[in-house]
Amino acid sequence: MTALALDSKRASAFFTALTLALALLLIPPWIPGVPEADLDSSWAVAFSYAFNHGWQFGKDIVFTYGPYGFLYGKLFDPDNYSLSLGIWLAFAAAFGLGVSALFNGVRPAGRLLAVAALFIALRSSTWRVLFFSDPFFFLLPLTFVLVALHPRRIGIYGLAPALLALSALAGLIKFTYFLFGFACVILADLHRLRRRALPWYTFCYLLSILVFFALAGQKLAHFPAYLHASLAVTAGYSEAMQLFGSPFELLAFVAMSFSLLLLVQAAERKSEDWRQDPWLGAVPILIFLAFSFMVFKASFVRHDVHSAIGWSSLAAATALYGSRLSALGGSRVQRAALVGLGVVALGLAVARHCRIDHEPIGRFLDSNFASGLLERVDAVGGVALGRHRSEQMKRYEMAMAMIRAQSPMPALSGTVDAMPWDAAGVVANKLQYHPRPIFESFNVYNGSLIEVNRSFLRSDNAPSSIVFDVATIDNRFPAQDDGALWPDLIARYDVQQSAGSRVLLVRRASPRTVRLTAIGPPTAAGWATPVPVPRASSAVWVSIDIKKTTLGRVVDFVFKLPVIELGIALEDRTVLQNRLVPDVARSGFLLSPIIFSGQAFARLLRKDPAILGPTRRVSSVQVLGPAGVSWLYDQSVQFDFRELSFDGPGEQ
Repeated sequence: MTALALDSKRASAFFTALTLALALLLIPPWIPGVPEADLDSSWAVAFSYAFNHGWQFGKDIVFTYGPYGFLYGKLFDPDNYSLSLGIWLAFAAAFGLGVSALFNGVRPAGRLLAVAALFIALRSSTWRVLFFSDPFFFLLPLTFVLVALHPRRIGIYGLAPALLALSALAGLIKFTYFLFGFACVILADLHRLRRRALPWYTFCYLLSILVFFALAGQKLAHFPAYLHASLAVTAGYSEAMQLFGSPFELLAFVAMSFSLLLLVQAAERKSEDWRQDPWLGAVPILIFLAFSFMVFKASFVRHDVHSAIGWSSLAAATALYGSRLSALGGSRVQRAALVGLGVVALGLAVARHCRIDHEPIGRFLDSNFASGLLERVDAVGGVALGRHRSEQMKRYEMAMAMIRAQSPMPALSGTVDAMPWDAAGVVANKLQYHPRPIFESFNVYNGSLIEVNRSFLRSDNAPSSIVFDVATIDNRFPAQDDGALWPDLIARYDVQQSAGSRVLLVRRASPRTVRLTAIGPPTAAGWATPVPVPRASSAVWVSIDIKKTTLGRVVDFVFKLPVIELGIALEDRTVLQNRLVPDVARSGFLLSPIIFSGQAFARLLRKDPAILGPTRRVSSVQVLGPAGVSWLYDQSVQFDFRELSFDGPGEQ
């Protein structure tokens, strides 16, 4: 017996060391990325810049990410890389110890397979072009709650509080993680209350949030504004950012998630908690239900490469639940079903990764668990020997030089913004970056966010210069992104110079007069009904009011609404069709003449007569939607046309 106990302890110590080593090597950014001249790098660079310069979230910057958002993309920044690496090491250590504690007591073969599946699943959300941290940060509070609700007292002293605190820190990386983490601690406290224990998890989670918020250089007085702004961004996401992909993949994910929930429900109904109190026993089921919903929304509202988040998260959560199923004494049939479900989910996660990254499975395994693992070991040695930072600095400087070559900007004094986005270009050119709070135009997708940016542009804090262009995503009508701000740009800025399609706008000493004058009464029309655009001597502004029905609001919350499009006929009989974001359309945008570039915007400011030619003037407009759209939106669409005019030429 003594020999067996000793062997068991040795095996447990070995697996703990193995799990911890894998977590510490595979999760932190030992080989960080470097910025590029693209959209994703721009927001990642902006968050690093915001953290480094002490910007206040909810006031100076508004986004789906919080003050620790710079941790998400794992990009190298010389001003915060050491801190970033340290925080990621804390995440990895707590997660590795938590996983090890959960699987303590599971047979060695089962434990080895589960841990391998867990890390393969997490690595399947990474590739050369893009990195999704979402599966790990969804798994972190799930690990906490499984440790906290474990049938036996497990783990190292202080493990659950550490996981709780780090889950709170993750909640300040991205608002979605805050919502899921908060749901987990609420449900964990419900479990404690049913057992007549004090609900201290919620208090500690919220306290940790505030402490980490303050440690990020944020003023606690701004925390309510941060929450309010984050909710506004989250509320508009599904209607503005939706993309549709393969229905077969969507149905497969729903079926797999539902199967996992059925398995969890079957296992939990046999637990001692359920026998004592069905409400007590239902808590783990509700936690996995919340996990499935949050992962589903994160993965399939934008059904493109984001679906990798779903498969990676599902495969990892399935492997992690194996620890609880073992602790509950699940039947052989349940264990076999979980293994089968996990194998299929893991296979689909890896297959999705390989399809996105265009690499065979052998190269994926090699780059993560063979030669790639050795590279990370070498990077750890580089950190220990002090050569790692200098190597990363060389890569970083080369990357910034390449961005400067691809996105050259003039030497500018004063503060600078870039529209619709290009934080990486501004920072690489060593300008004083000072953007509007929602700093990427395509993310200004509802009225409250538009007002935040408008207030900024009208304030004394507005930037001295704006590197301006017109561009968008998802085939949207380009003039709608931040388009409600164009009258403010016309009033407060002049064109100074051009470079390619971009123009440089310089702030005026005093605003010019801009007028929006009604052209006839508002017009109501049905879907796919052409509405004539009134003639005007200058530009035509339009507000389009498309109201959701009650069913539409429910569908928007649960999943996403169909894409709405704007059909345009020009005076030269050219027909255009672009995506329309309903809440942006309600706030108004420039309809005619068609402005699809920064140069065209400059010609409008200069009052170039050619900009009002028949190739740019709109003769009619209609709103288009798929069959059955009137179940989700009102049958009548409201149009309000106004003439946009302003005083004086736009050039100094």
